[in-house]
Amino acid sequence: MVGFQSRCASSVGRRLEQTGVETQREHFMTTQARRIAGCHLLLRGNRWMPVSVNKTLGAKDRCSPDGAVISAYLSAVVEGDTIVGWMKNSAFSVQEVQPDGTLAPLDLTPAKLALQADSADMKASKAGIVGISSLIAGRRIQEQNSGKLPSKLREAAFERATVQILDKLQGHSVVGVLLYDG
Repeated sequence: MVGFQSRCASSVGRRLEQTGVETQREHFMTTQARRIAGCHLLLRGNRWMPVSVNKTLGAKDRCSPDGAVISAYLSAVVEGDTIVGWMKNSAFSVQEVQPDGTLAPLDLTPAKLALQADSADMKASKAGIVGISSLIAGRRIQEQNSGKLPSKLREAAFERATVQILDKLQGHSVVGVLLYDG
């Protein structure tokens, strides 16, 4: 059990430090196909709880009586029964509950900026200028994907997702995890 916890802790720590897919065993070639595992979690108090990936979240899903609805969708790369890395598109969302009980819409401004950034950088390059729009947009997307949550809370989500995904890979009935064949 200690070895498992140590592997989980180091995996989570490395995931938060790196971009893209973190691989623990890149040098290890395997014939097993890689799959993607998605895990949907909801914050309740200070605990991450698995929730169906098909569930529509609402005011009853607040993290505290007057708080926001905080969720995570974390994507892992798996080989066989092992998580080999976390995908960059893993994200956290924080949605305030509006007075009418609906959730505030997600802010898609950073995504819009990212779509326009490459074009702006190309125009700058043609003019002999170094464009940095893509770098700025990338940082904004990364910030948005973190939900601006404290690192300890994000690390706890990755730890919970690890347990959920490994249980699913071992054949247990698990809420909130979907496996996609690569």
